[in-house]
Amino acid sequence: MFWGSRHCTGRTGPYCLYTHARLQGFLRKLGEPDASDAEALAALGTREEMAVVARLRAWPAAVHAAAKALDPGKITGQVYELCKAFSVLYDASGHRVRELQGLRRRGLLALAKAVAQTLAVGLGLLGIETLDEM
Repeated sequence: MFWGSRHCTGRTGPYCLYTHARLQGFLRKLGEPDASDAEALAALGTREEMAVVARLRAWPAAVHAAAKALDPGKITGQVYELCKAFSVLYDASGHRVRELQGLRRRGLLALAKAVAQTLAVGLGLLGIETLDEM
């Protein structure tokens, strides 16, 4: 159980740490993108990509709701759902960043960096130190 959250069951804490570490390794191998590369981000549009974008867009409101309700479970739920959404994207065919070139590659790398940064913030809010490798 991840900090007693009603929203997450199983080993979600280690899963979220693993996802962050996997993203860090991914970015180390493929290069650090500009996370604000609007032109490259505009090249994204698949269902899996938009699911990750939707999770990132929901992040500020989730943090606000968690603070207002004094409920860290709202943060754990969002962190876990972001990890799941990125995992689906990562595993989907057609998202093999190593094989892509140009704007799509830059866009996927920028999206990966944004997810890694958001996970680091979310885990940090929960008092969990992130890892660069596992």
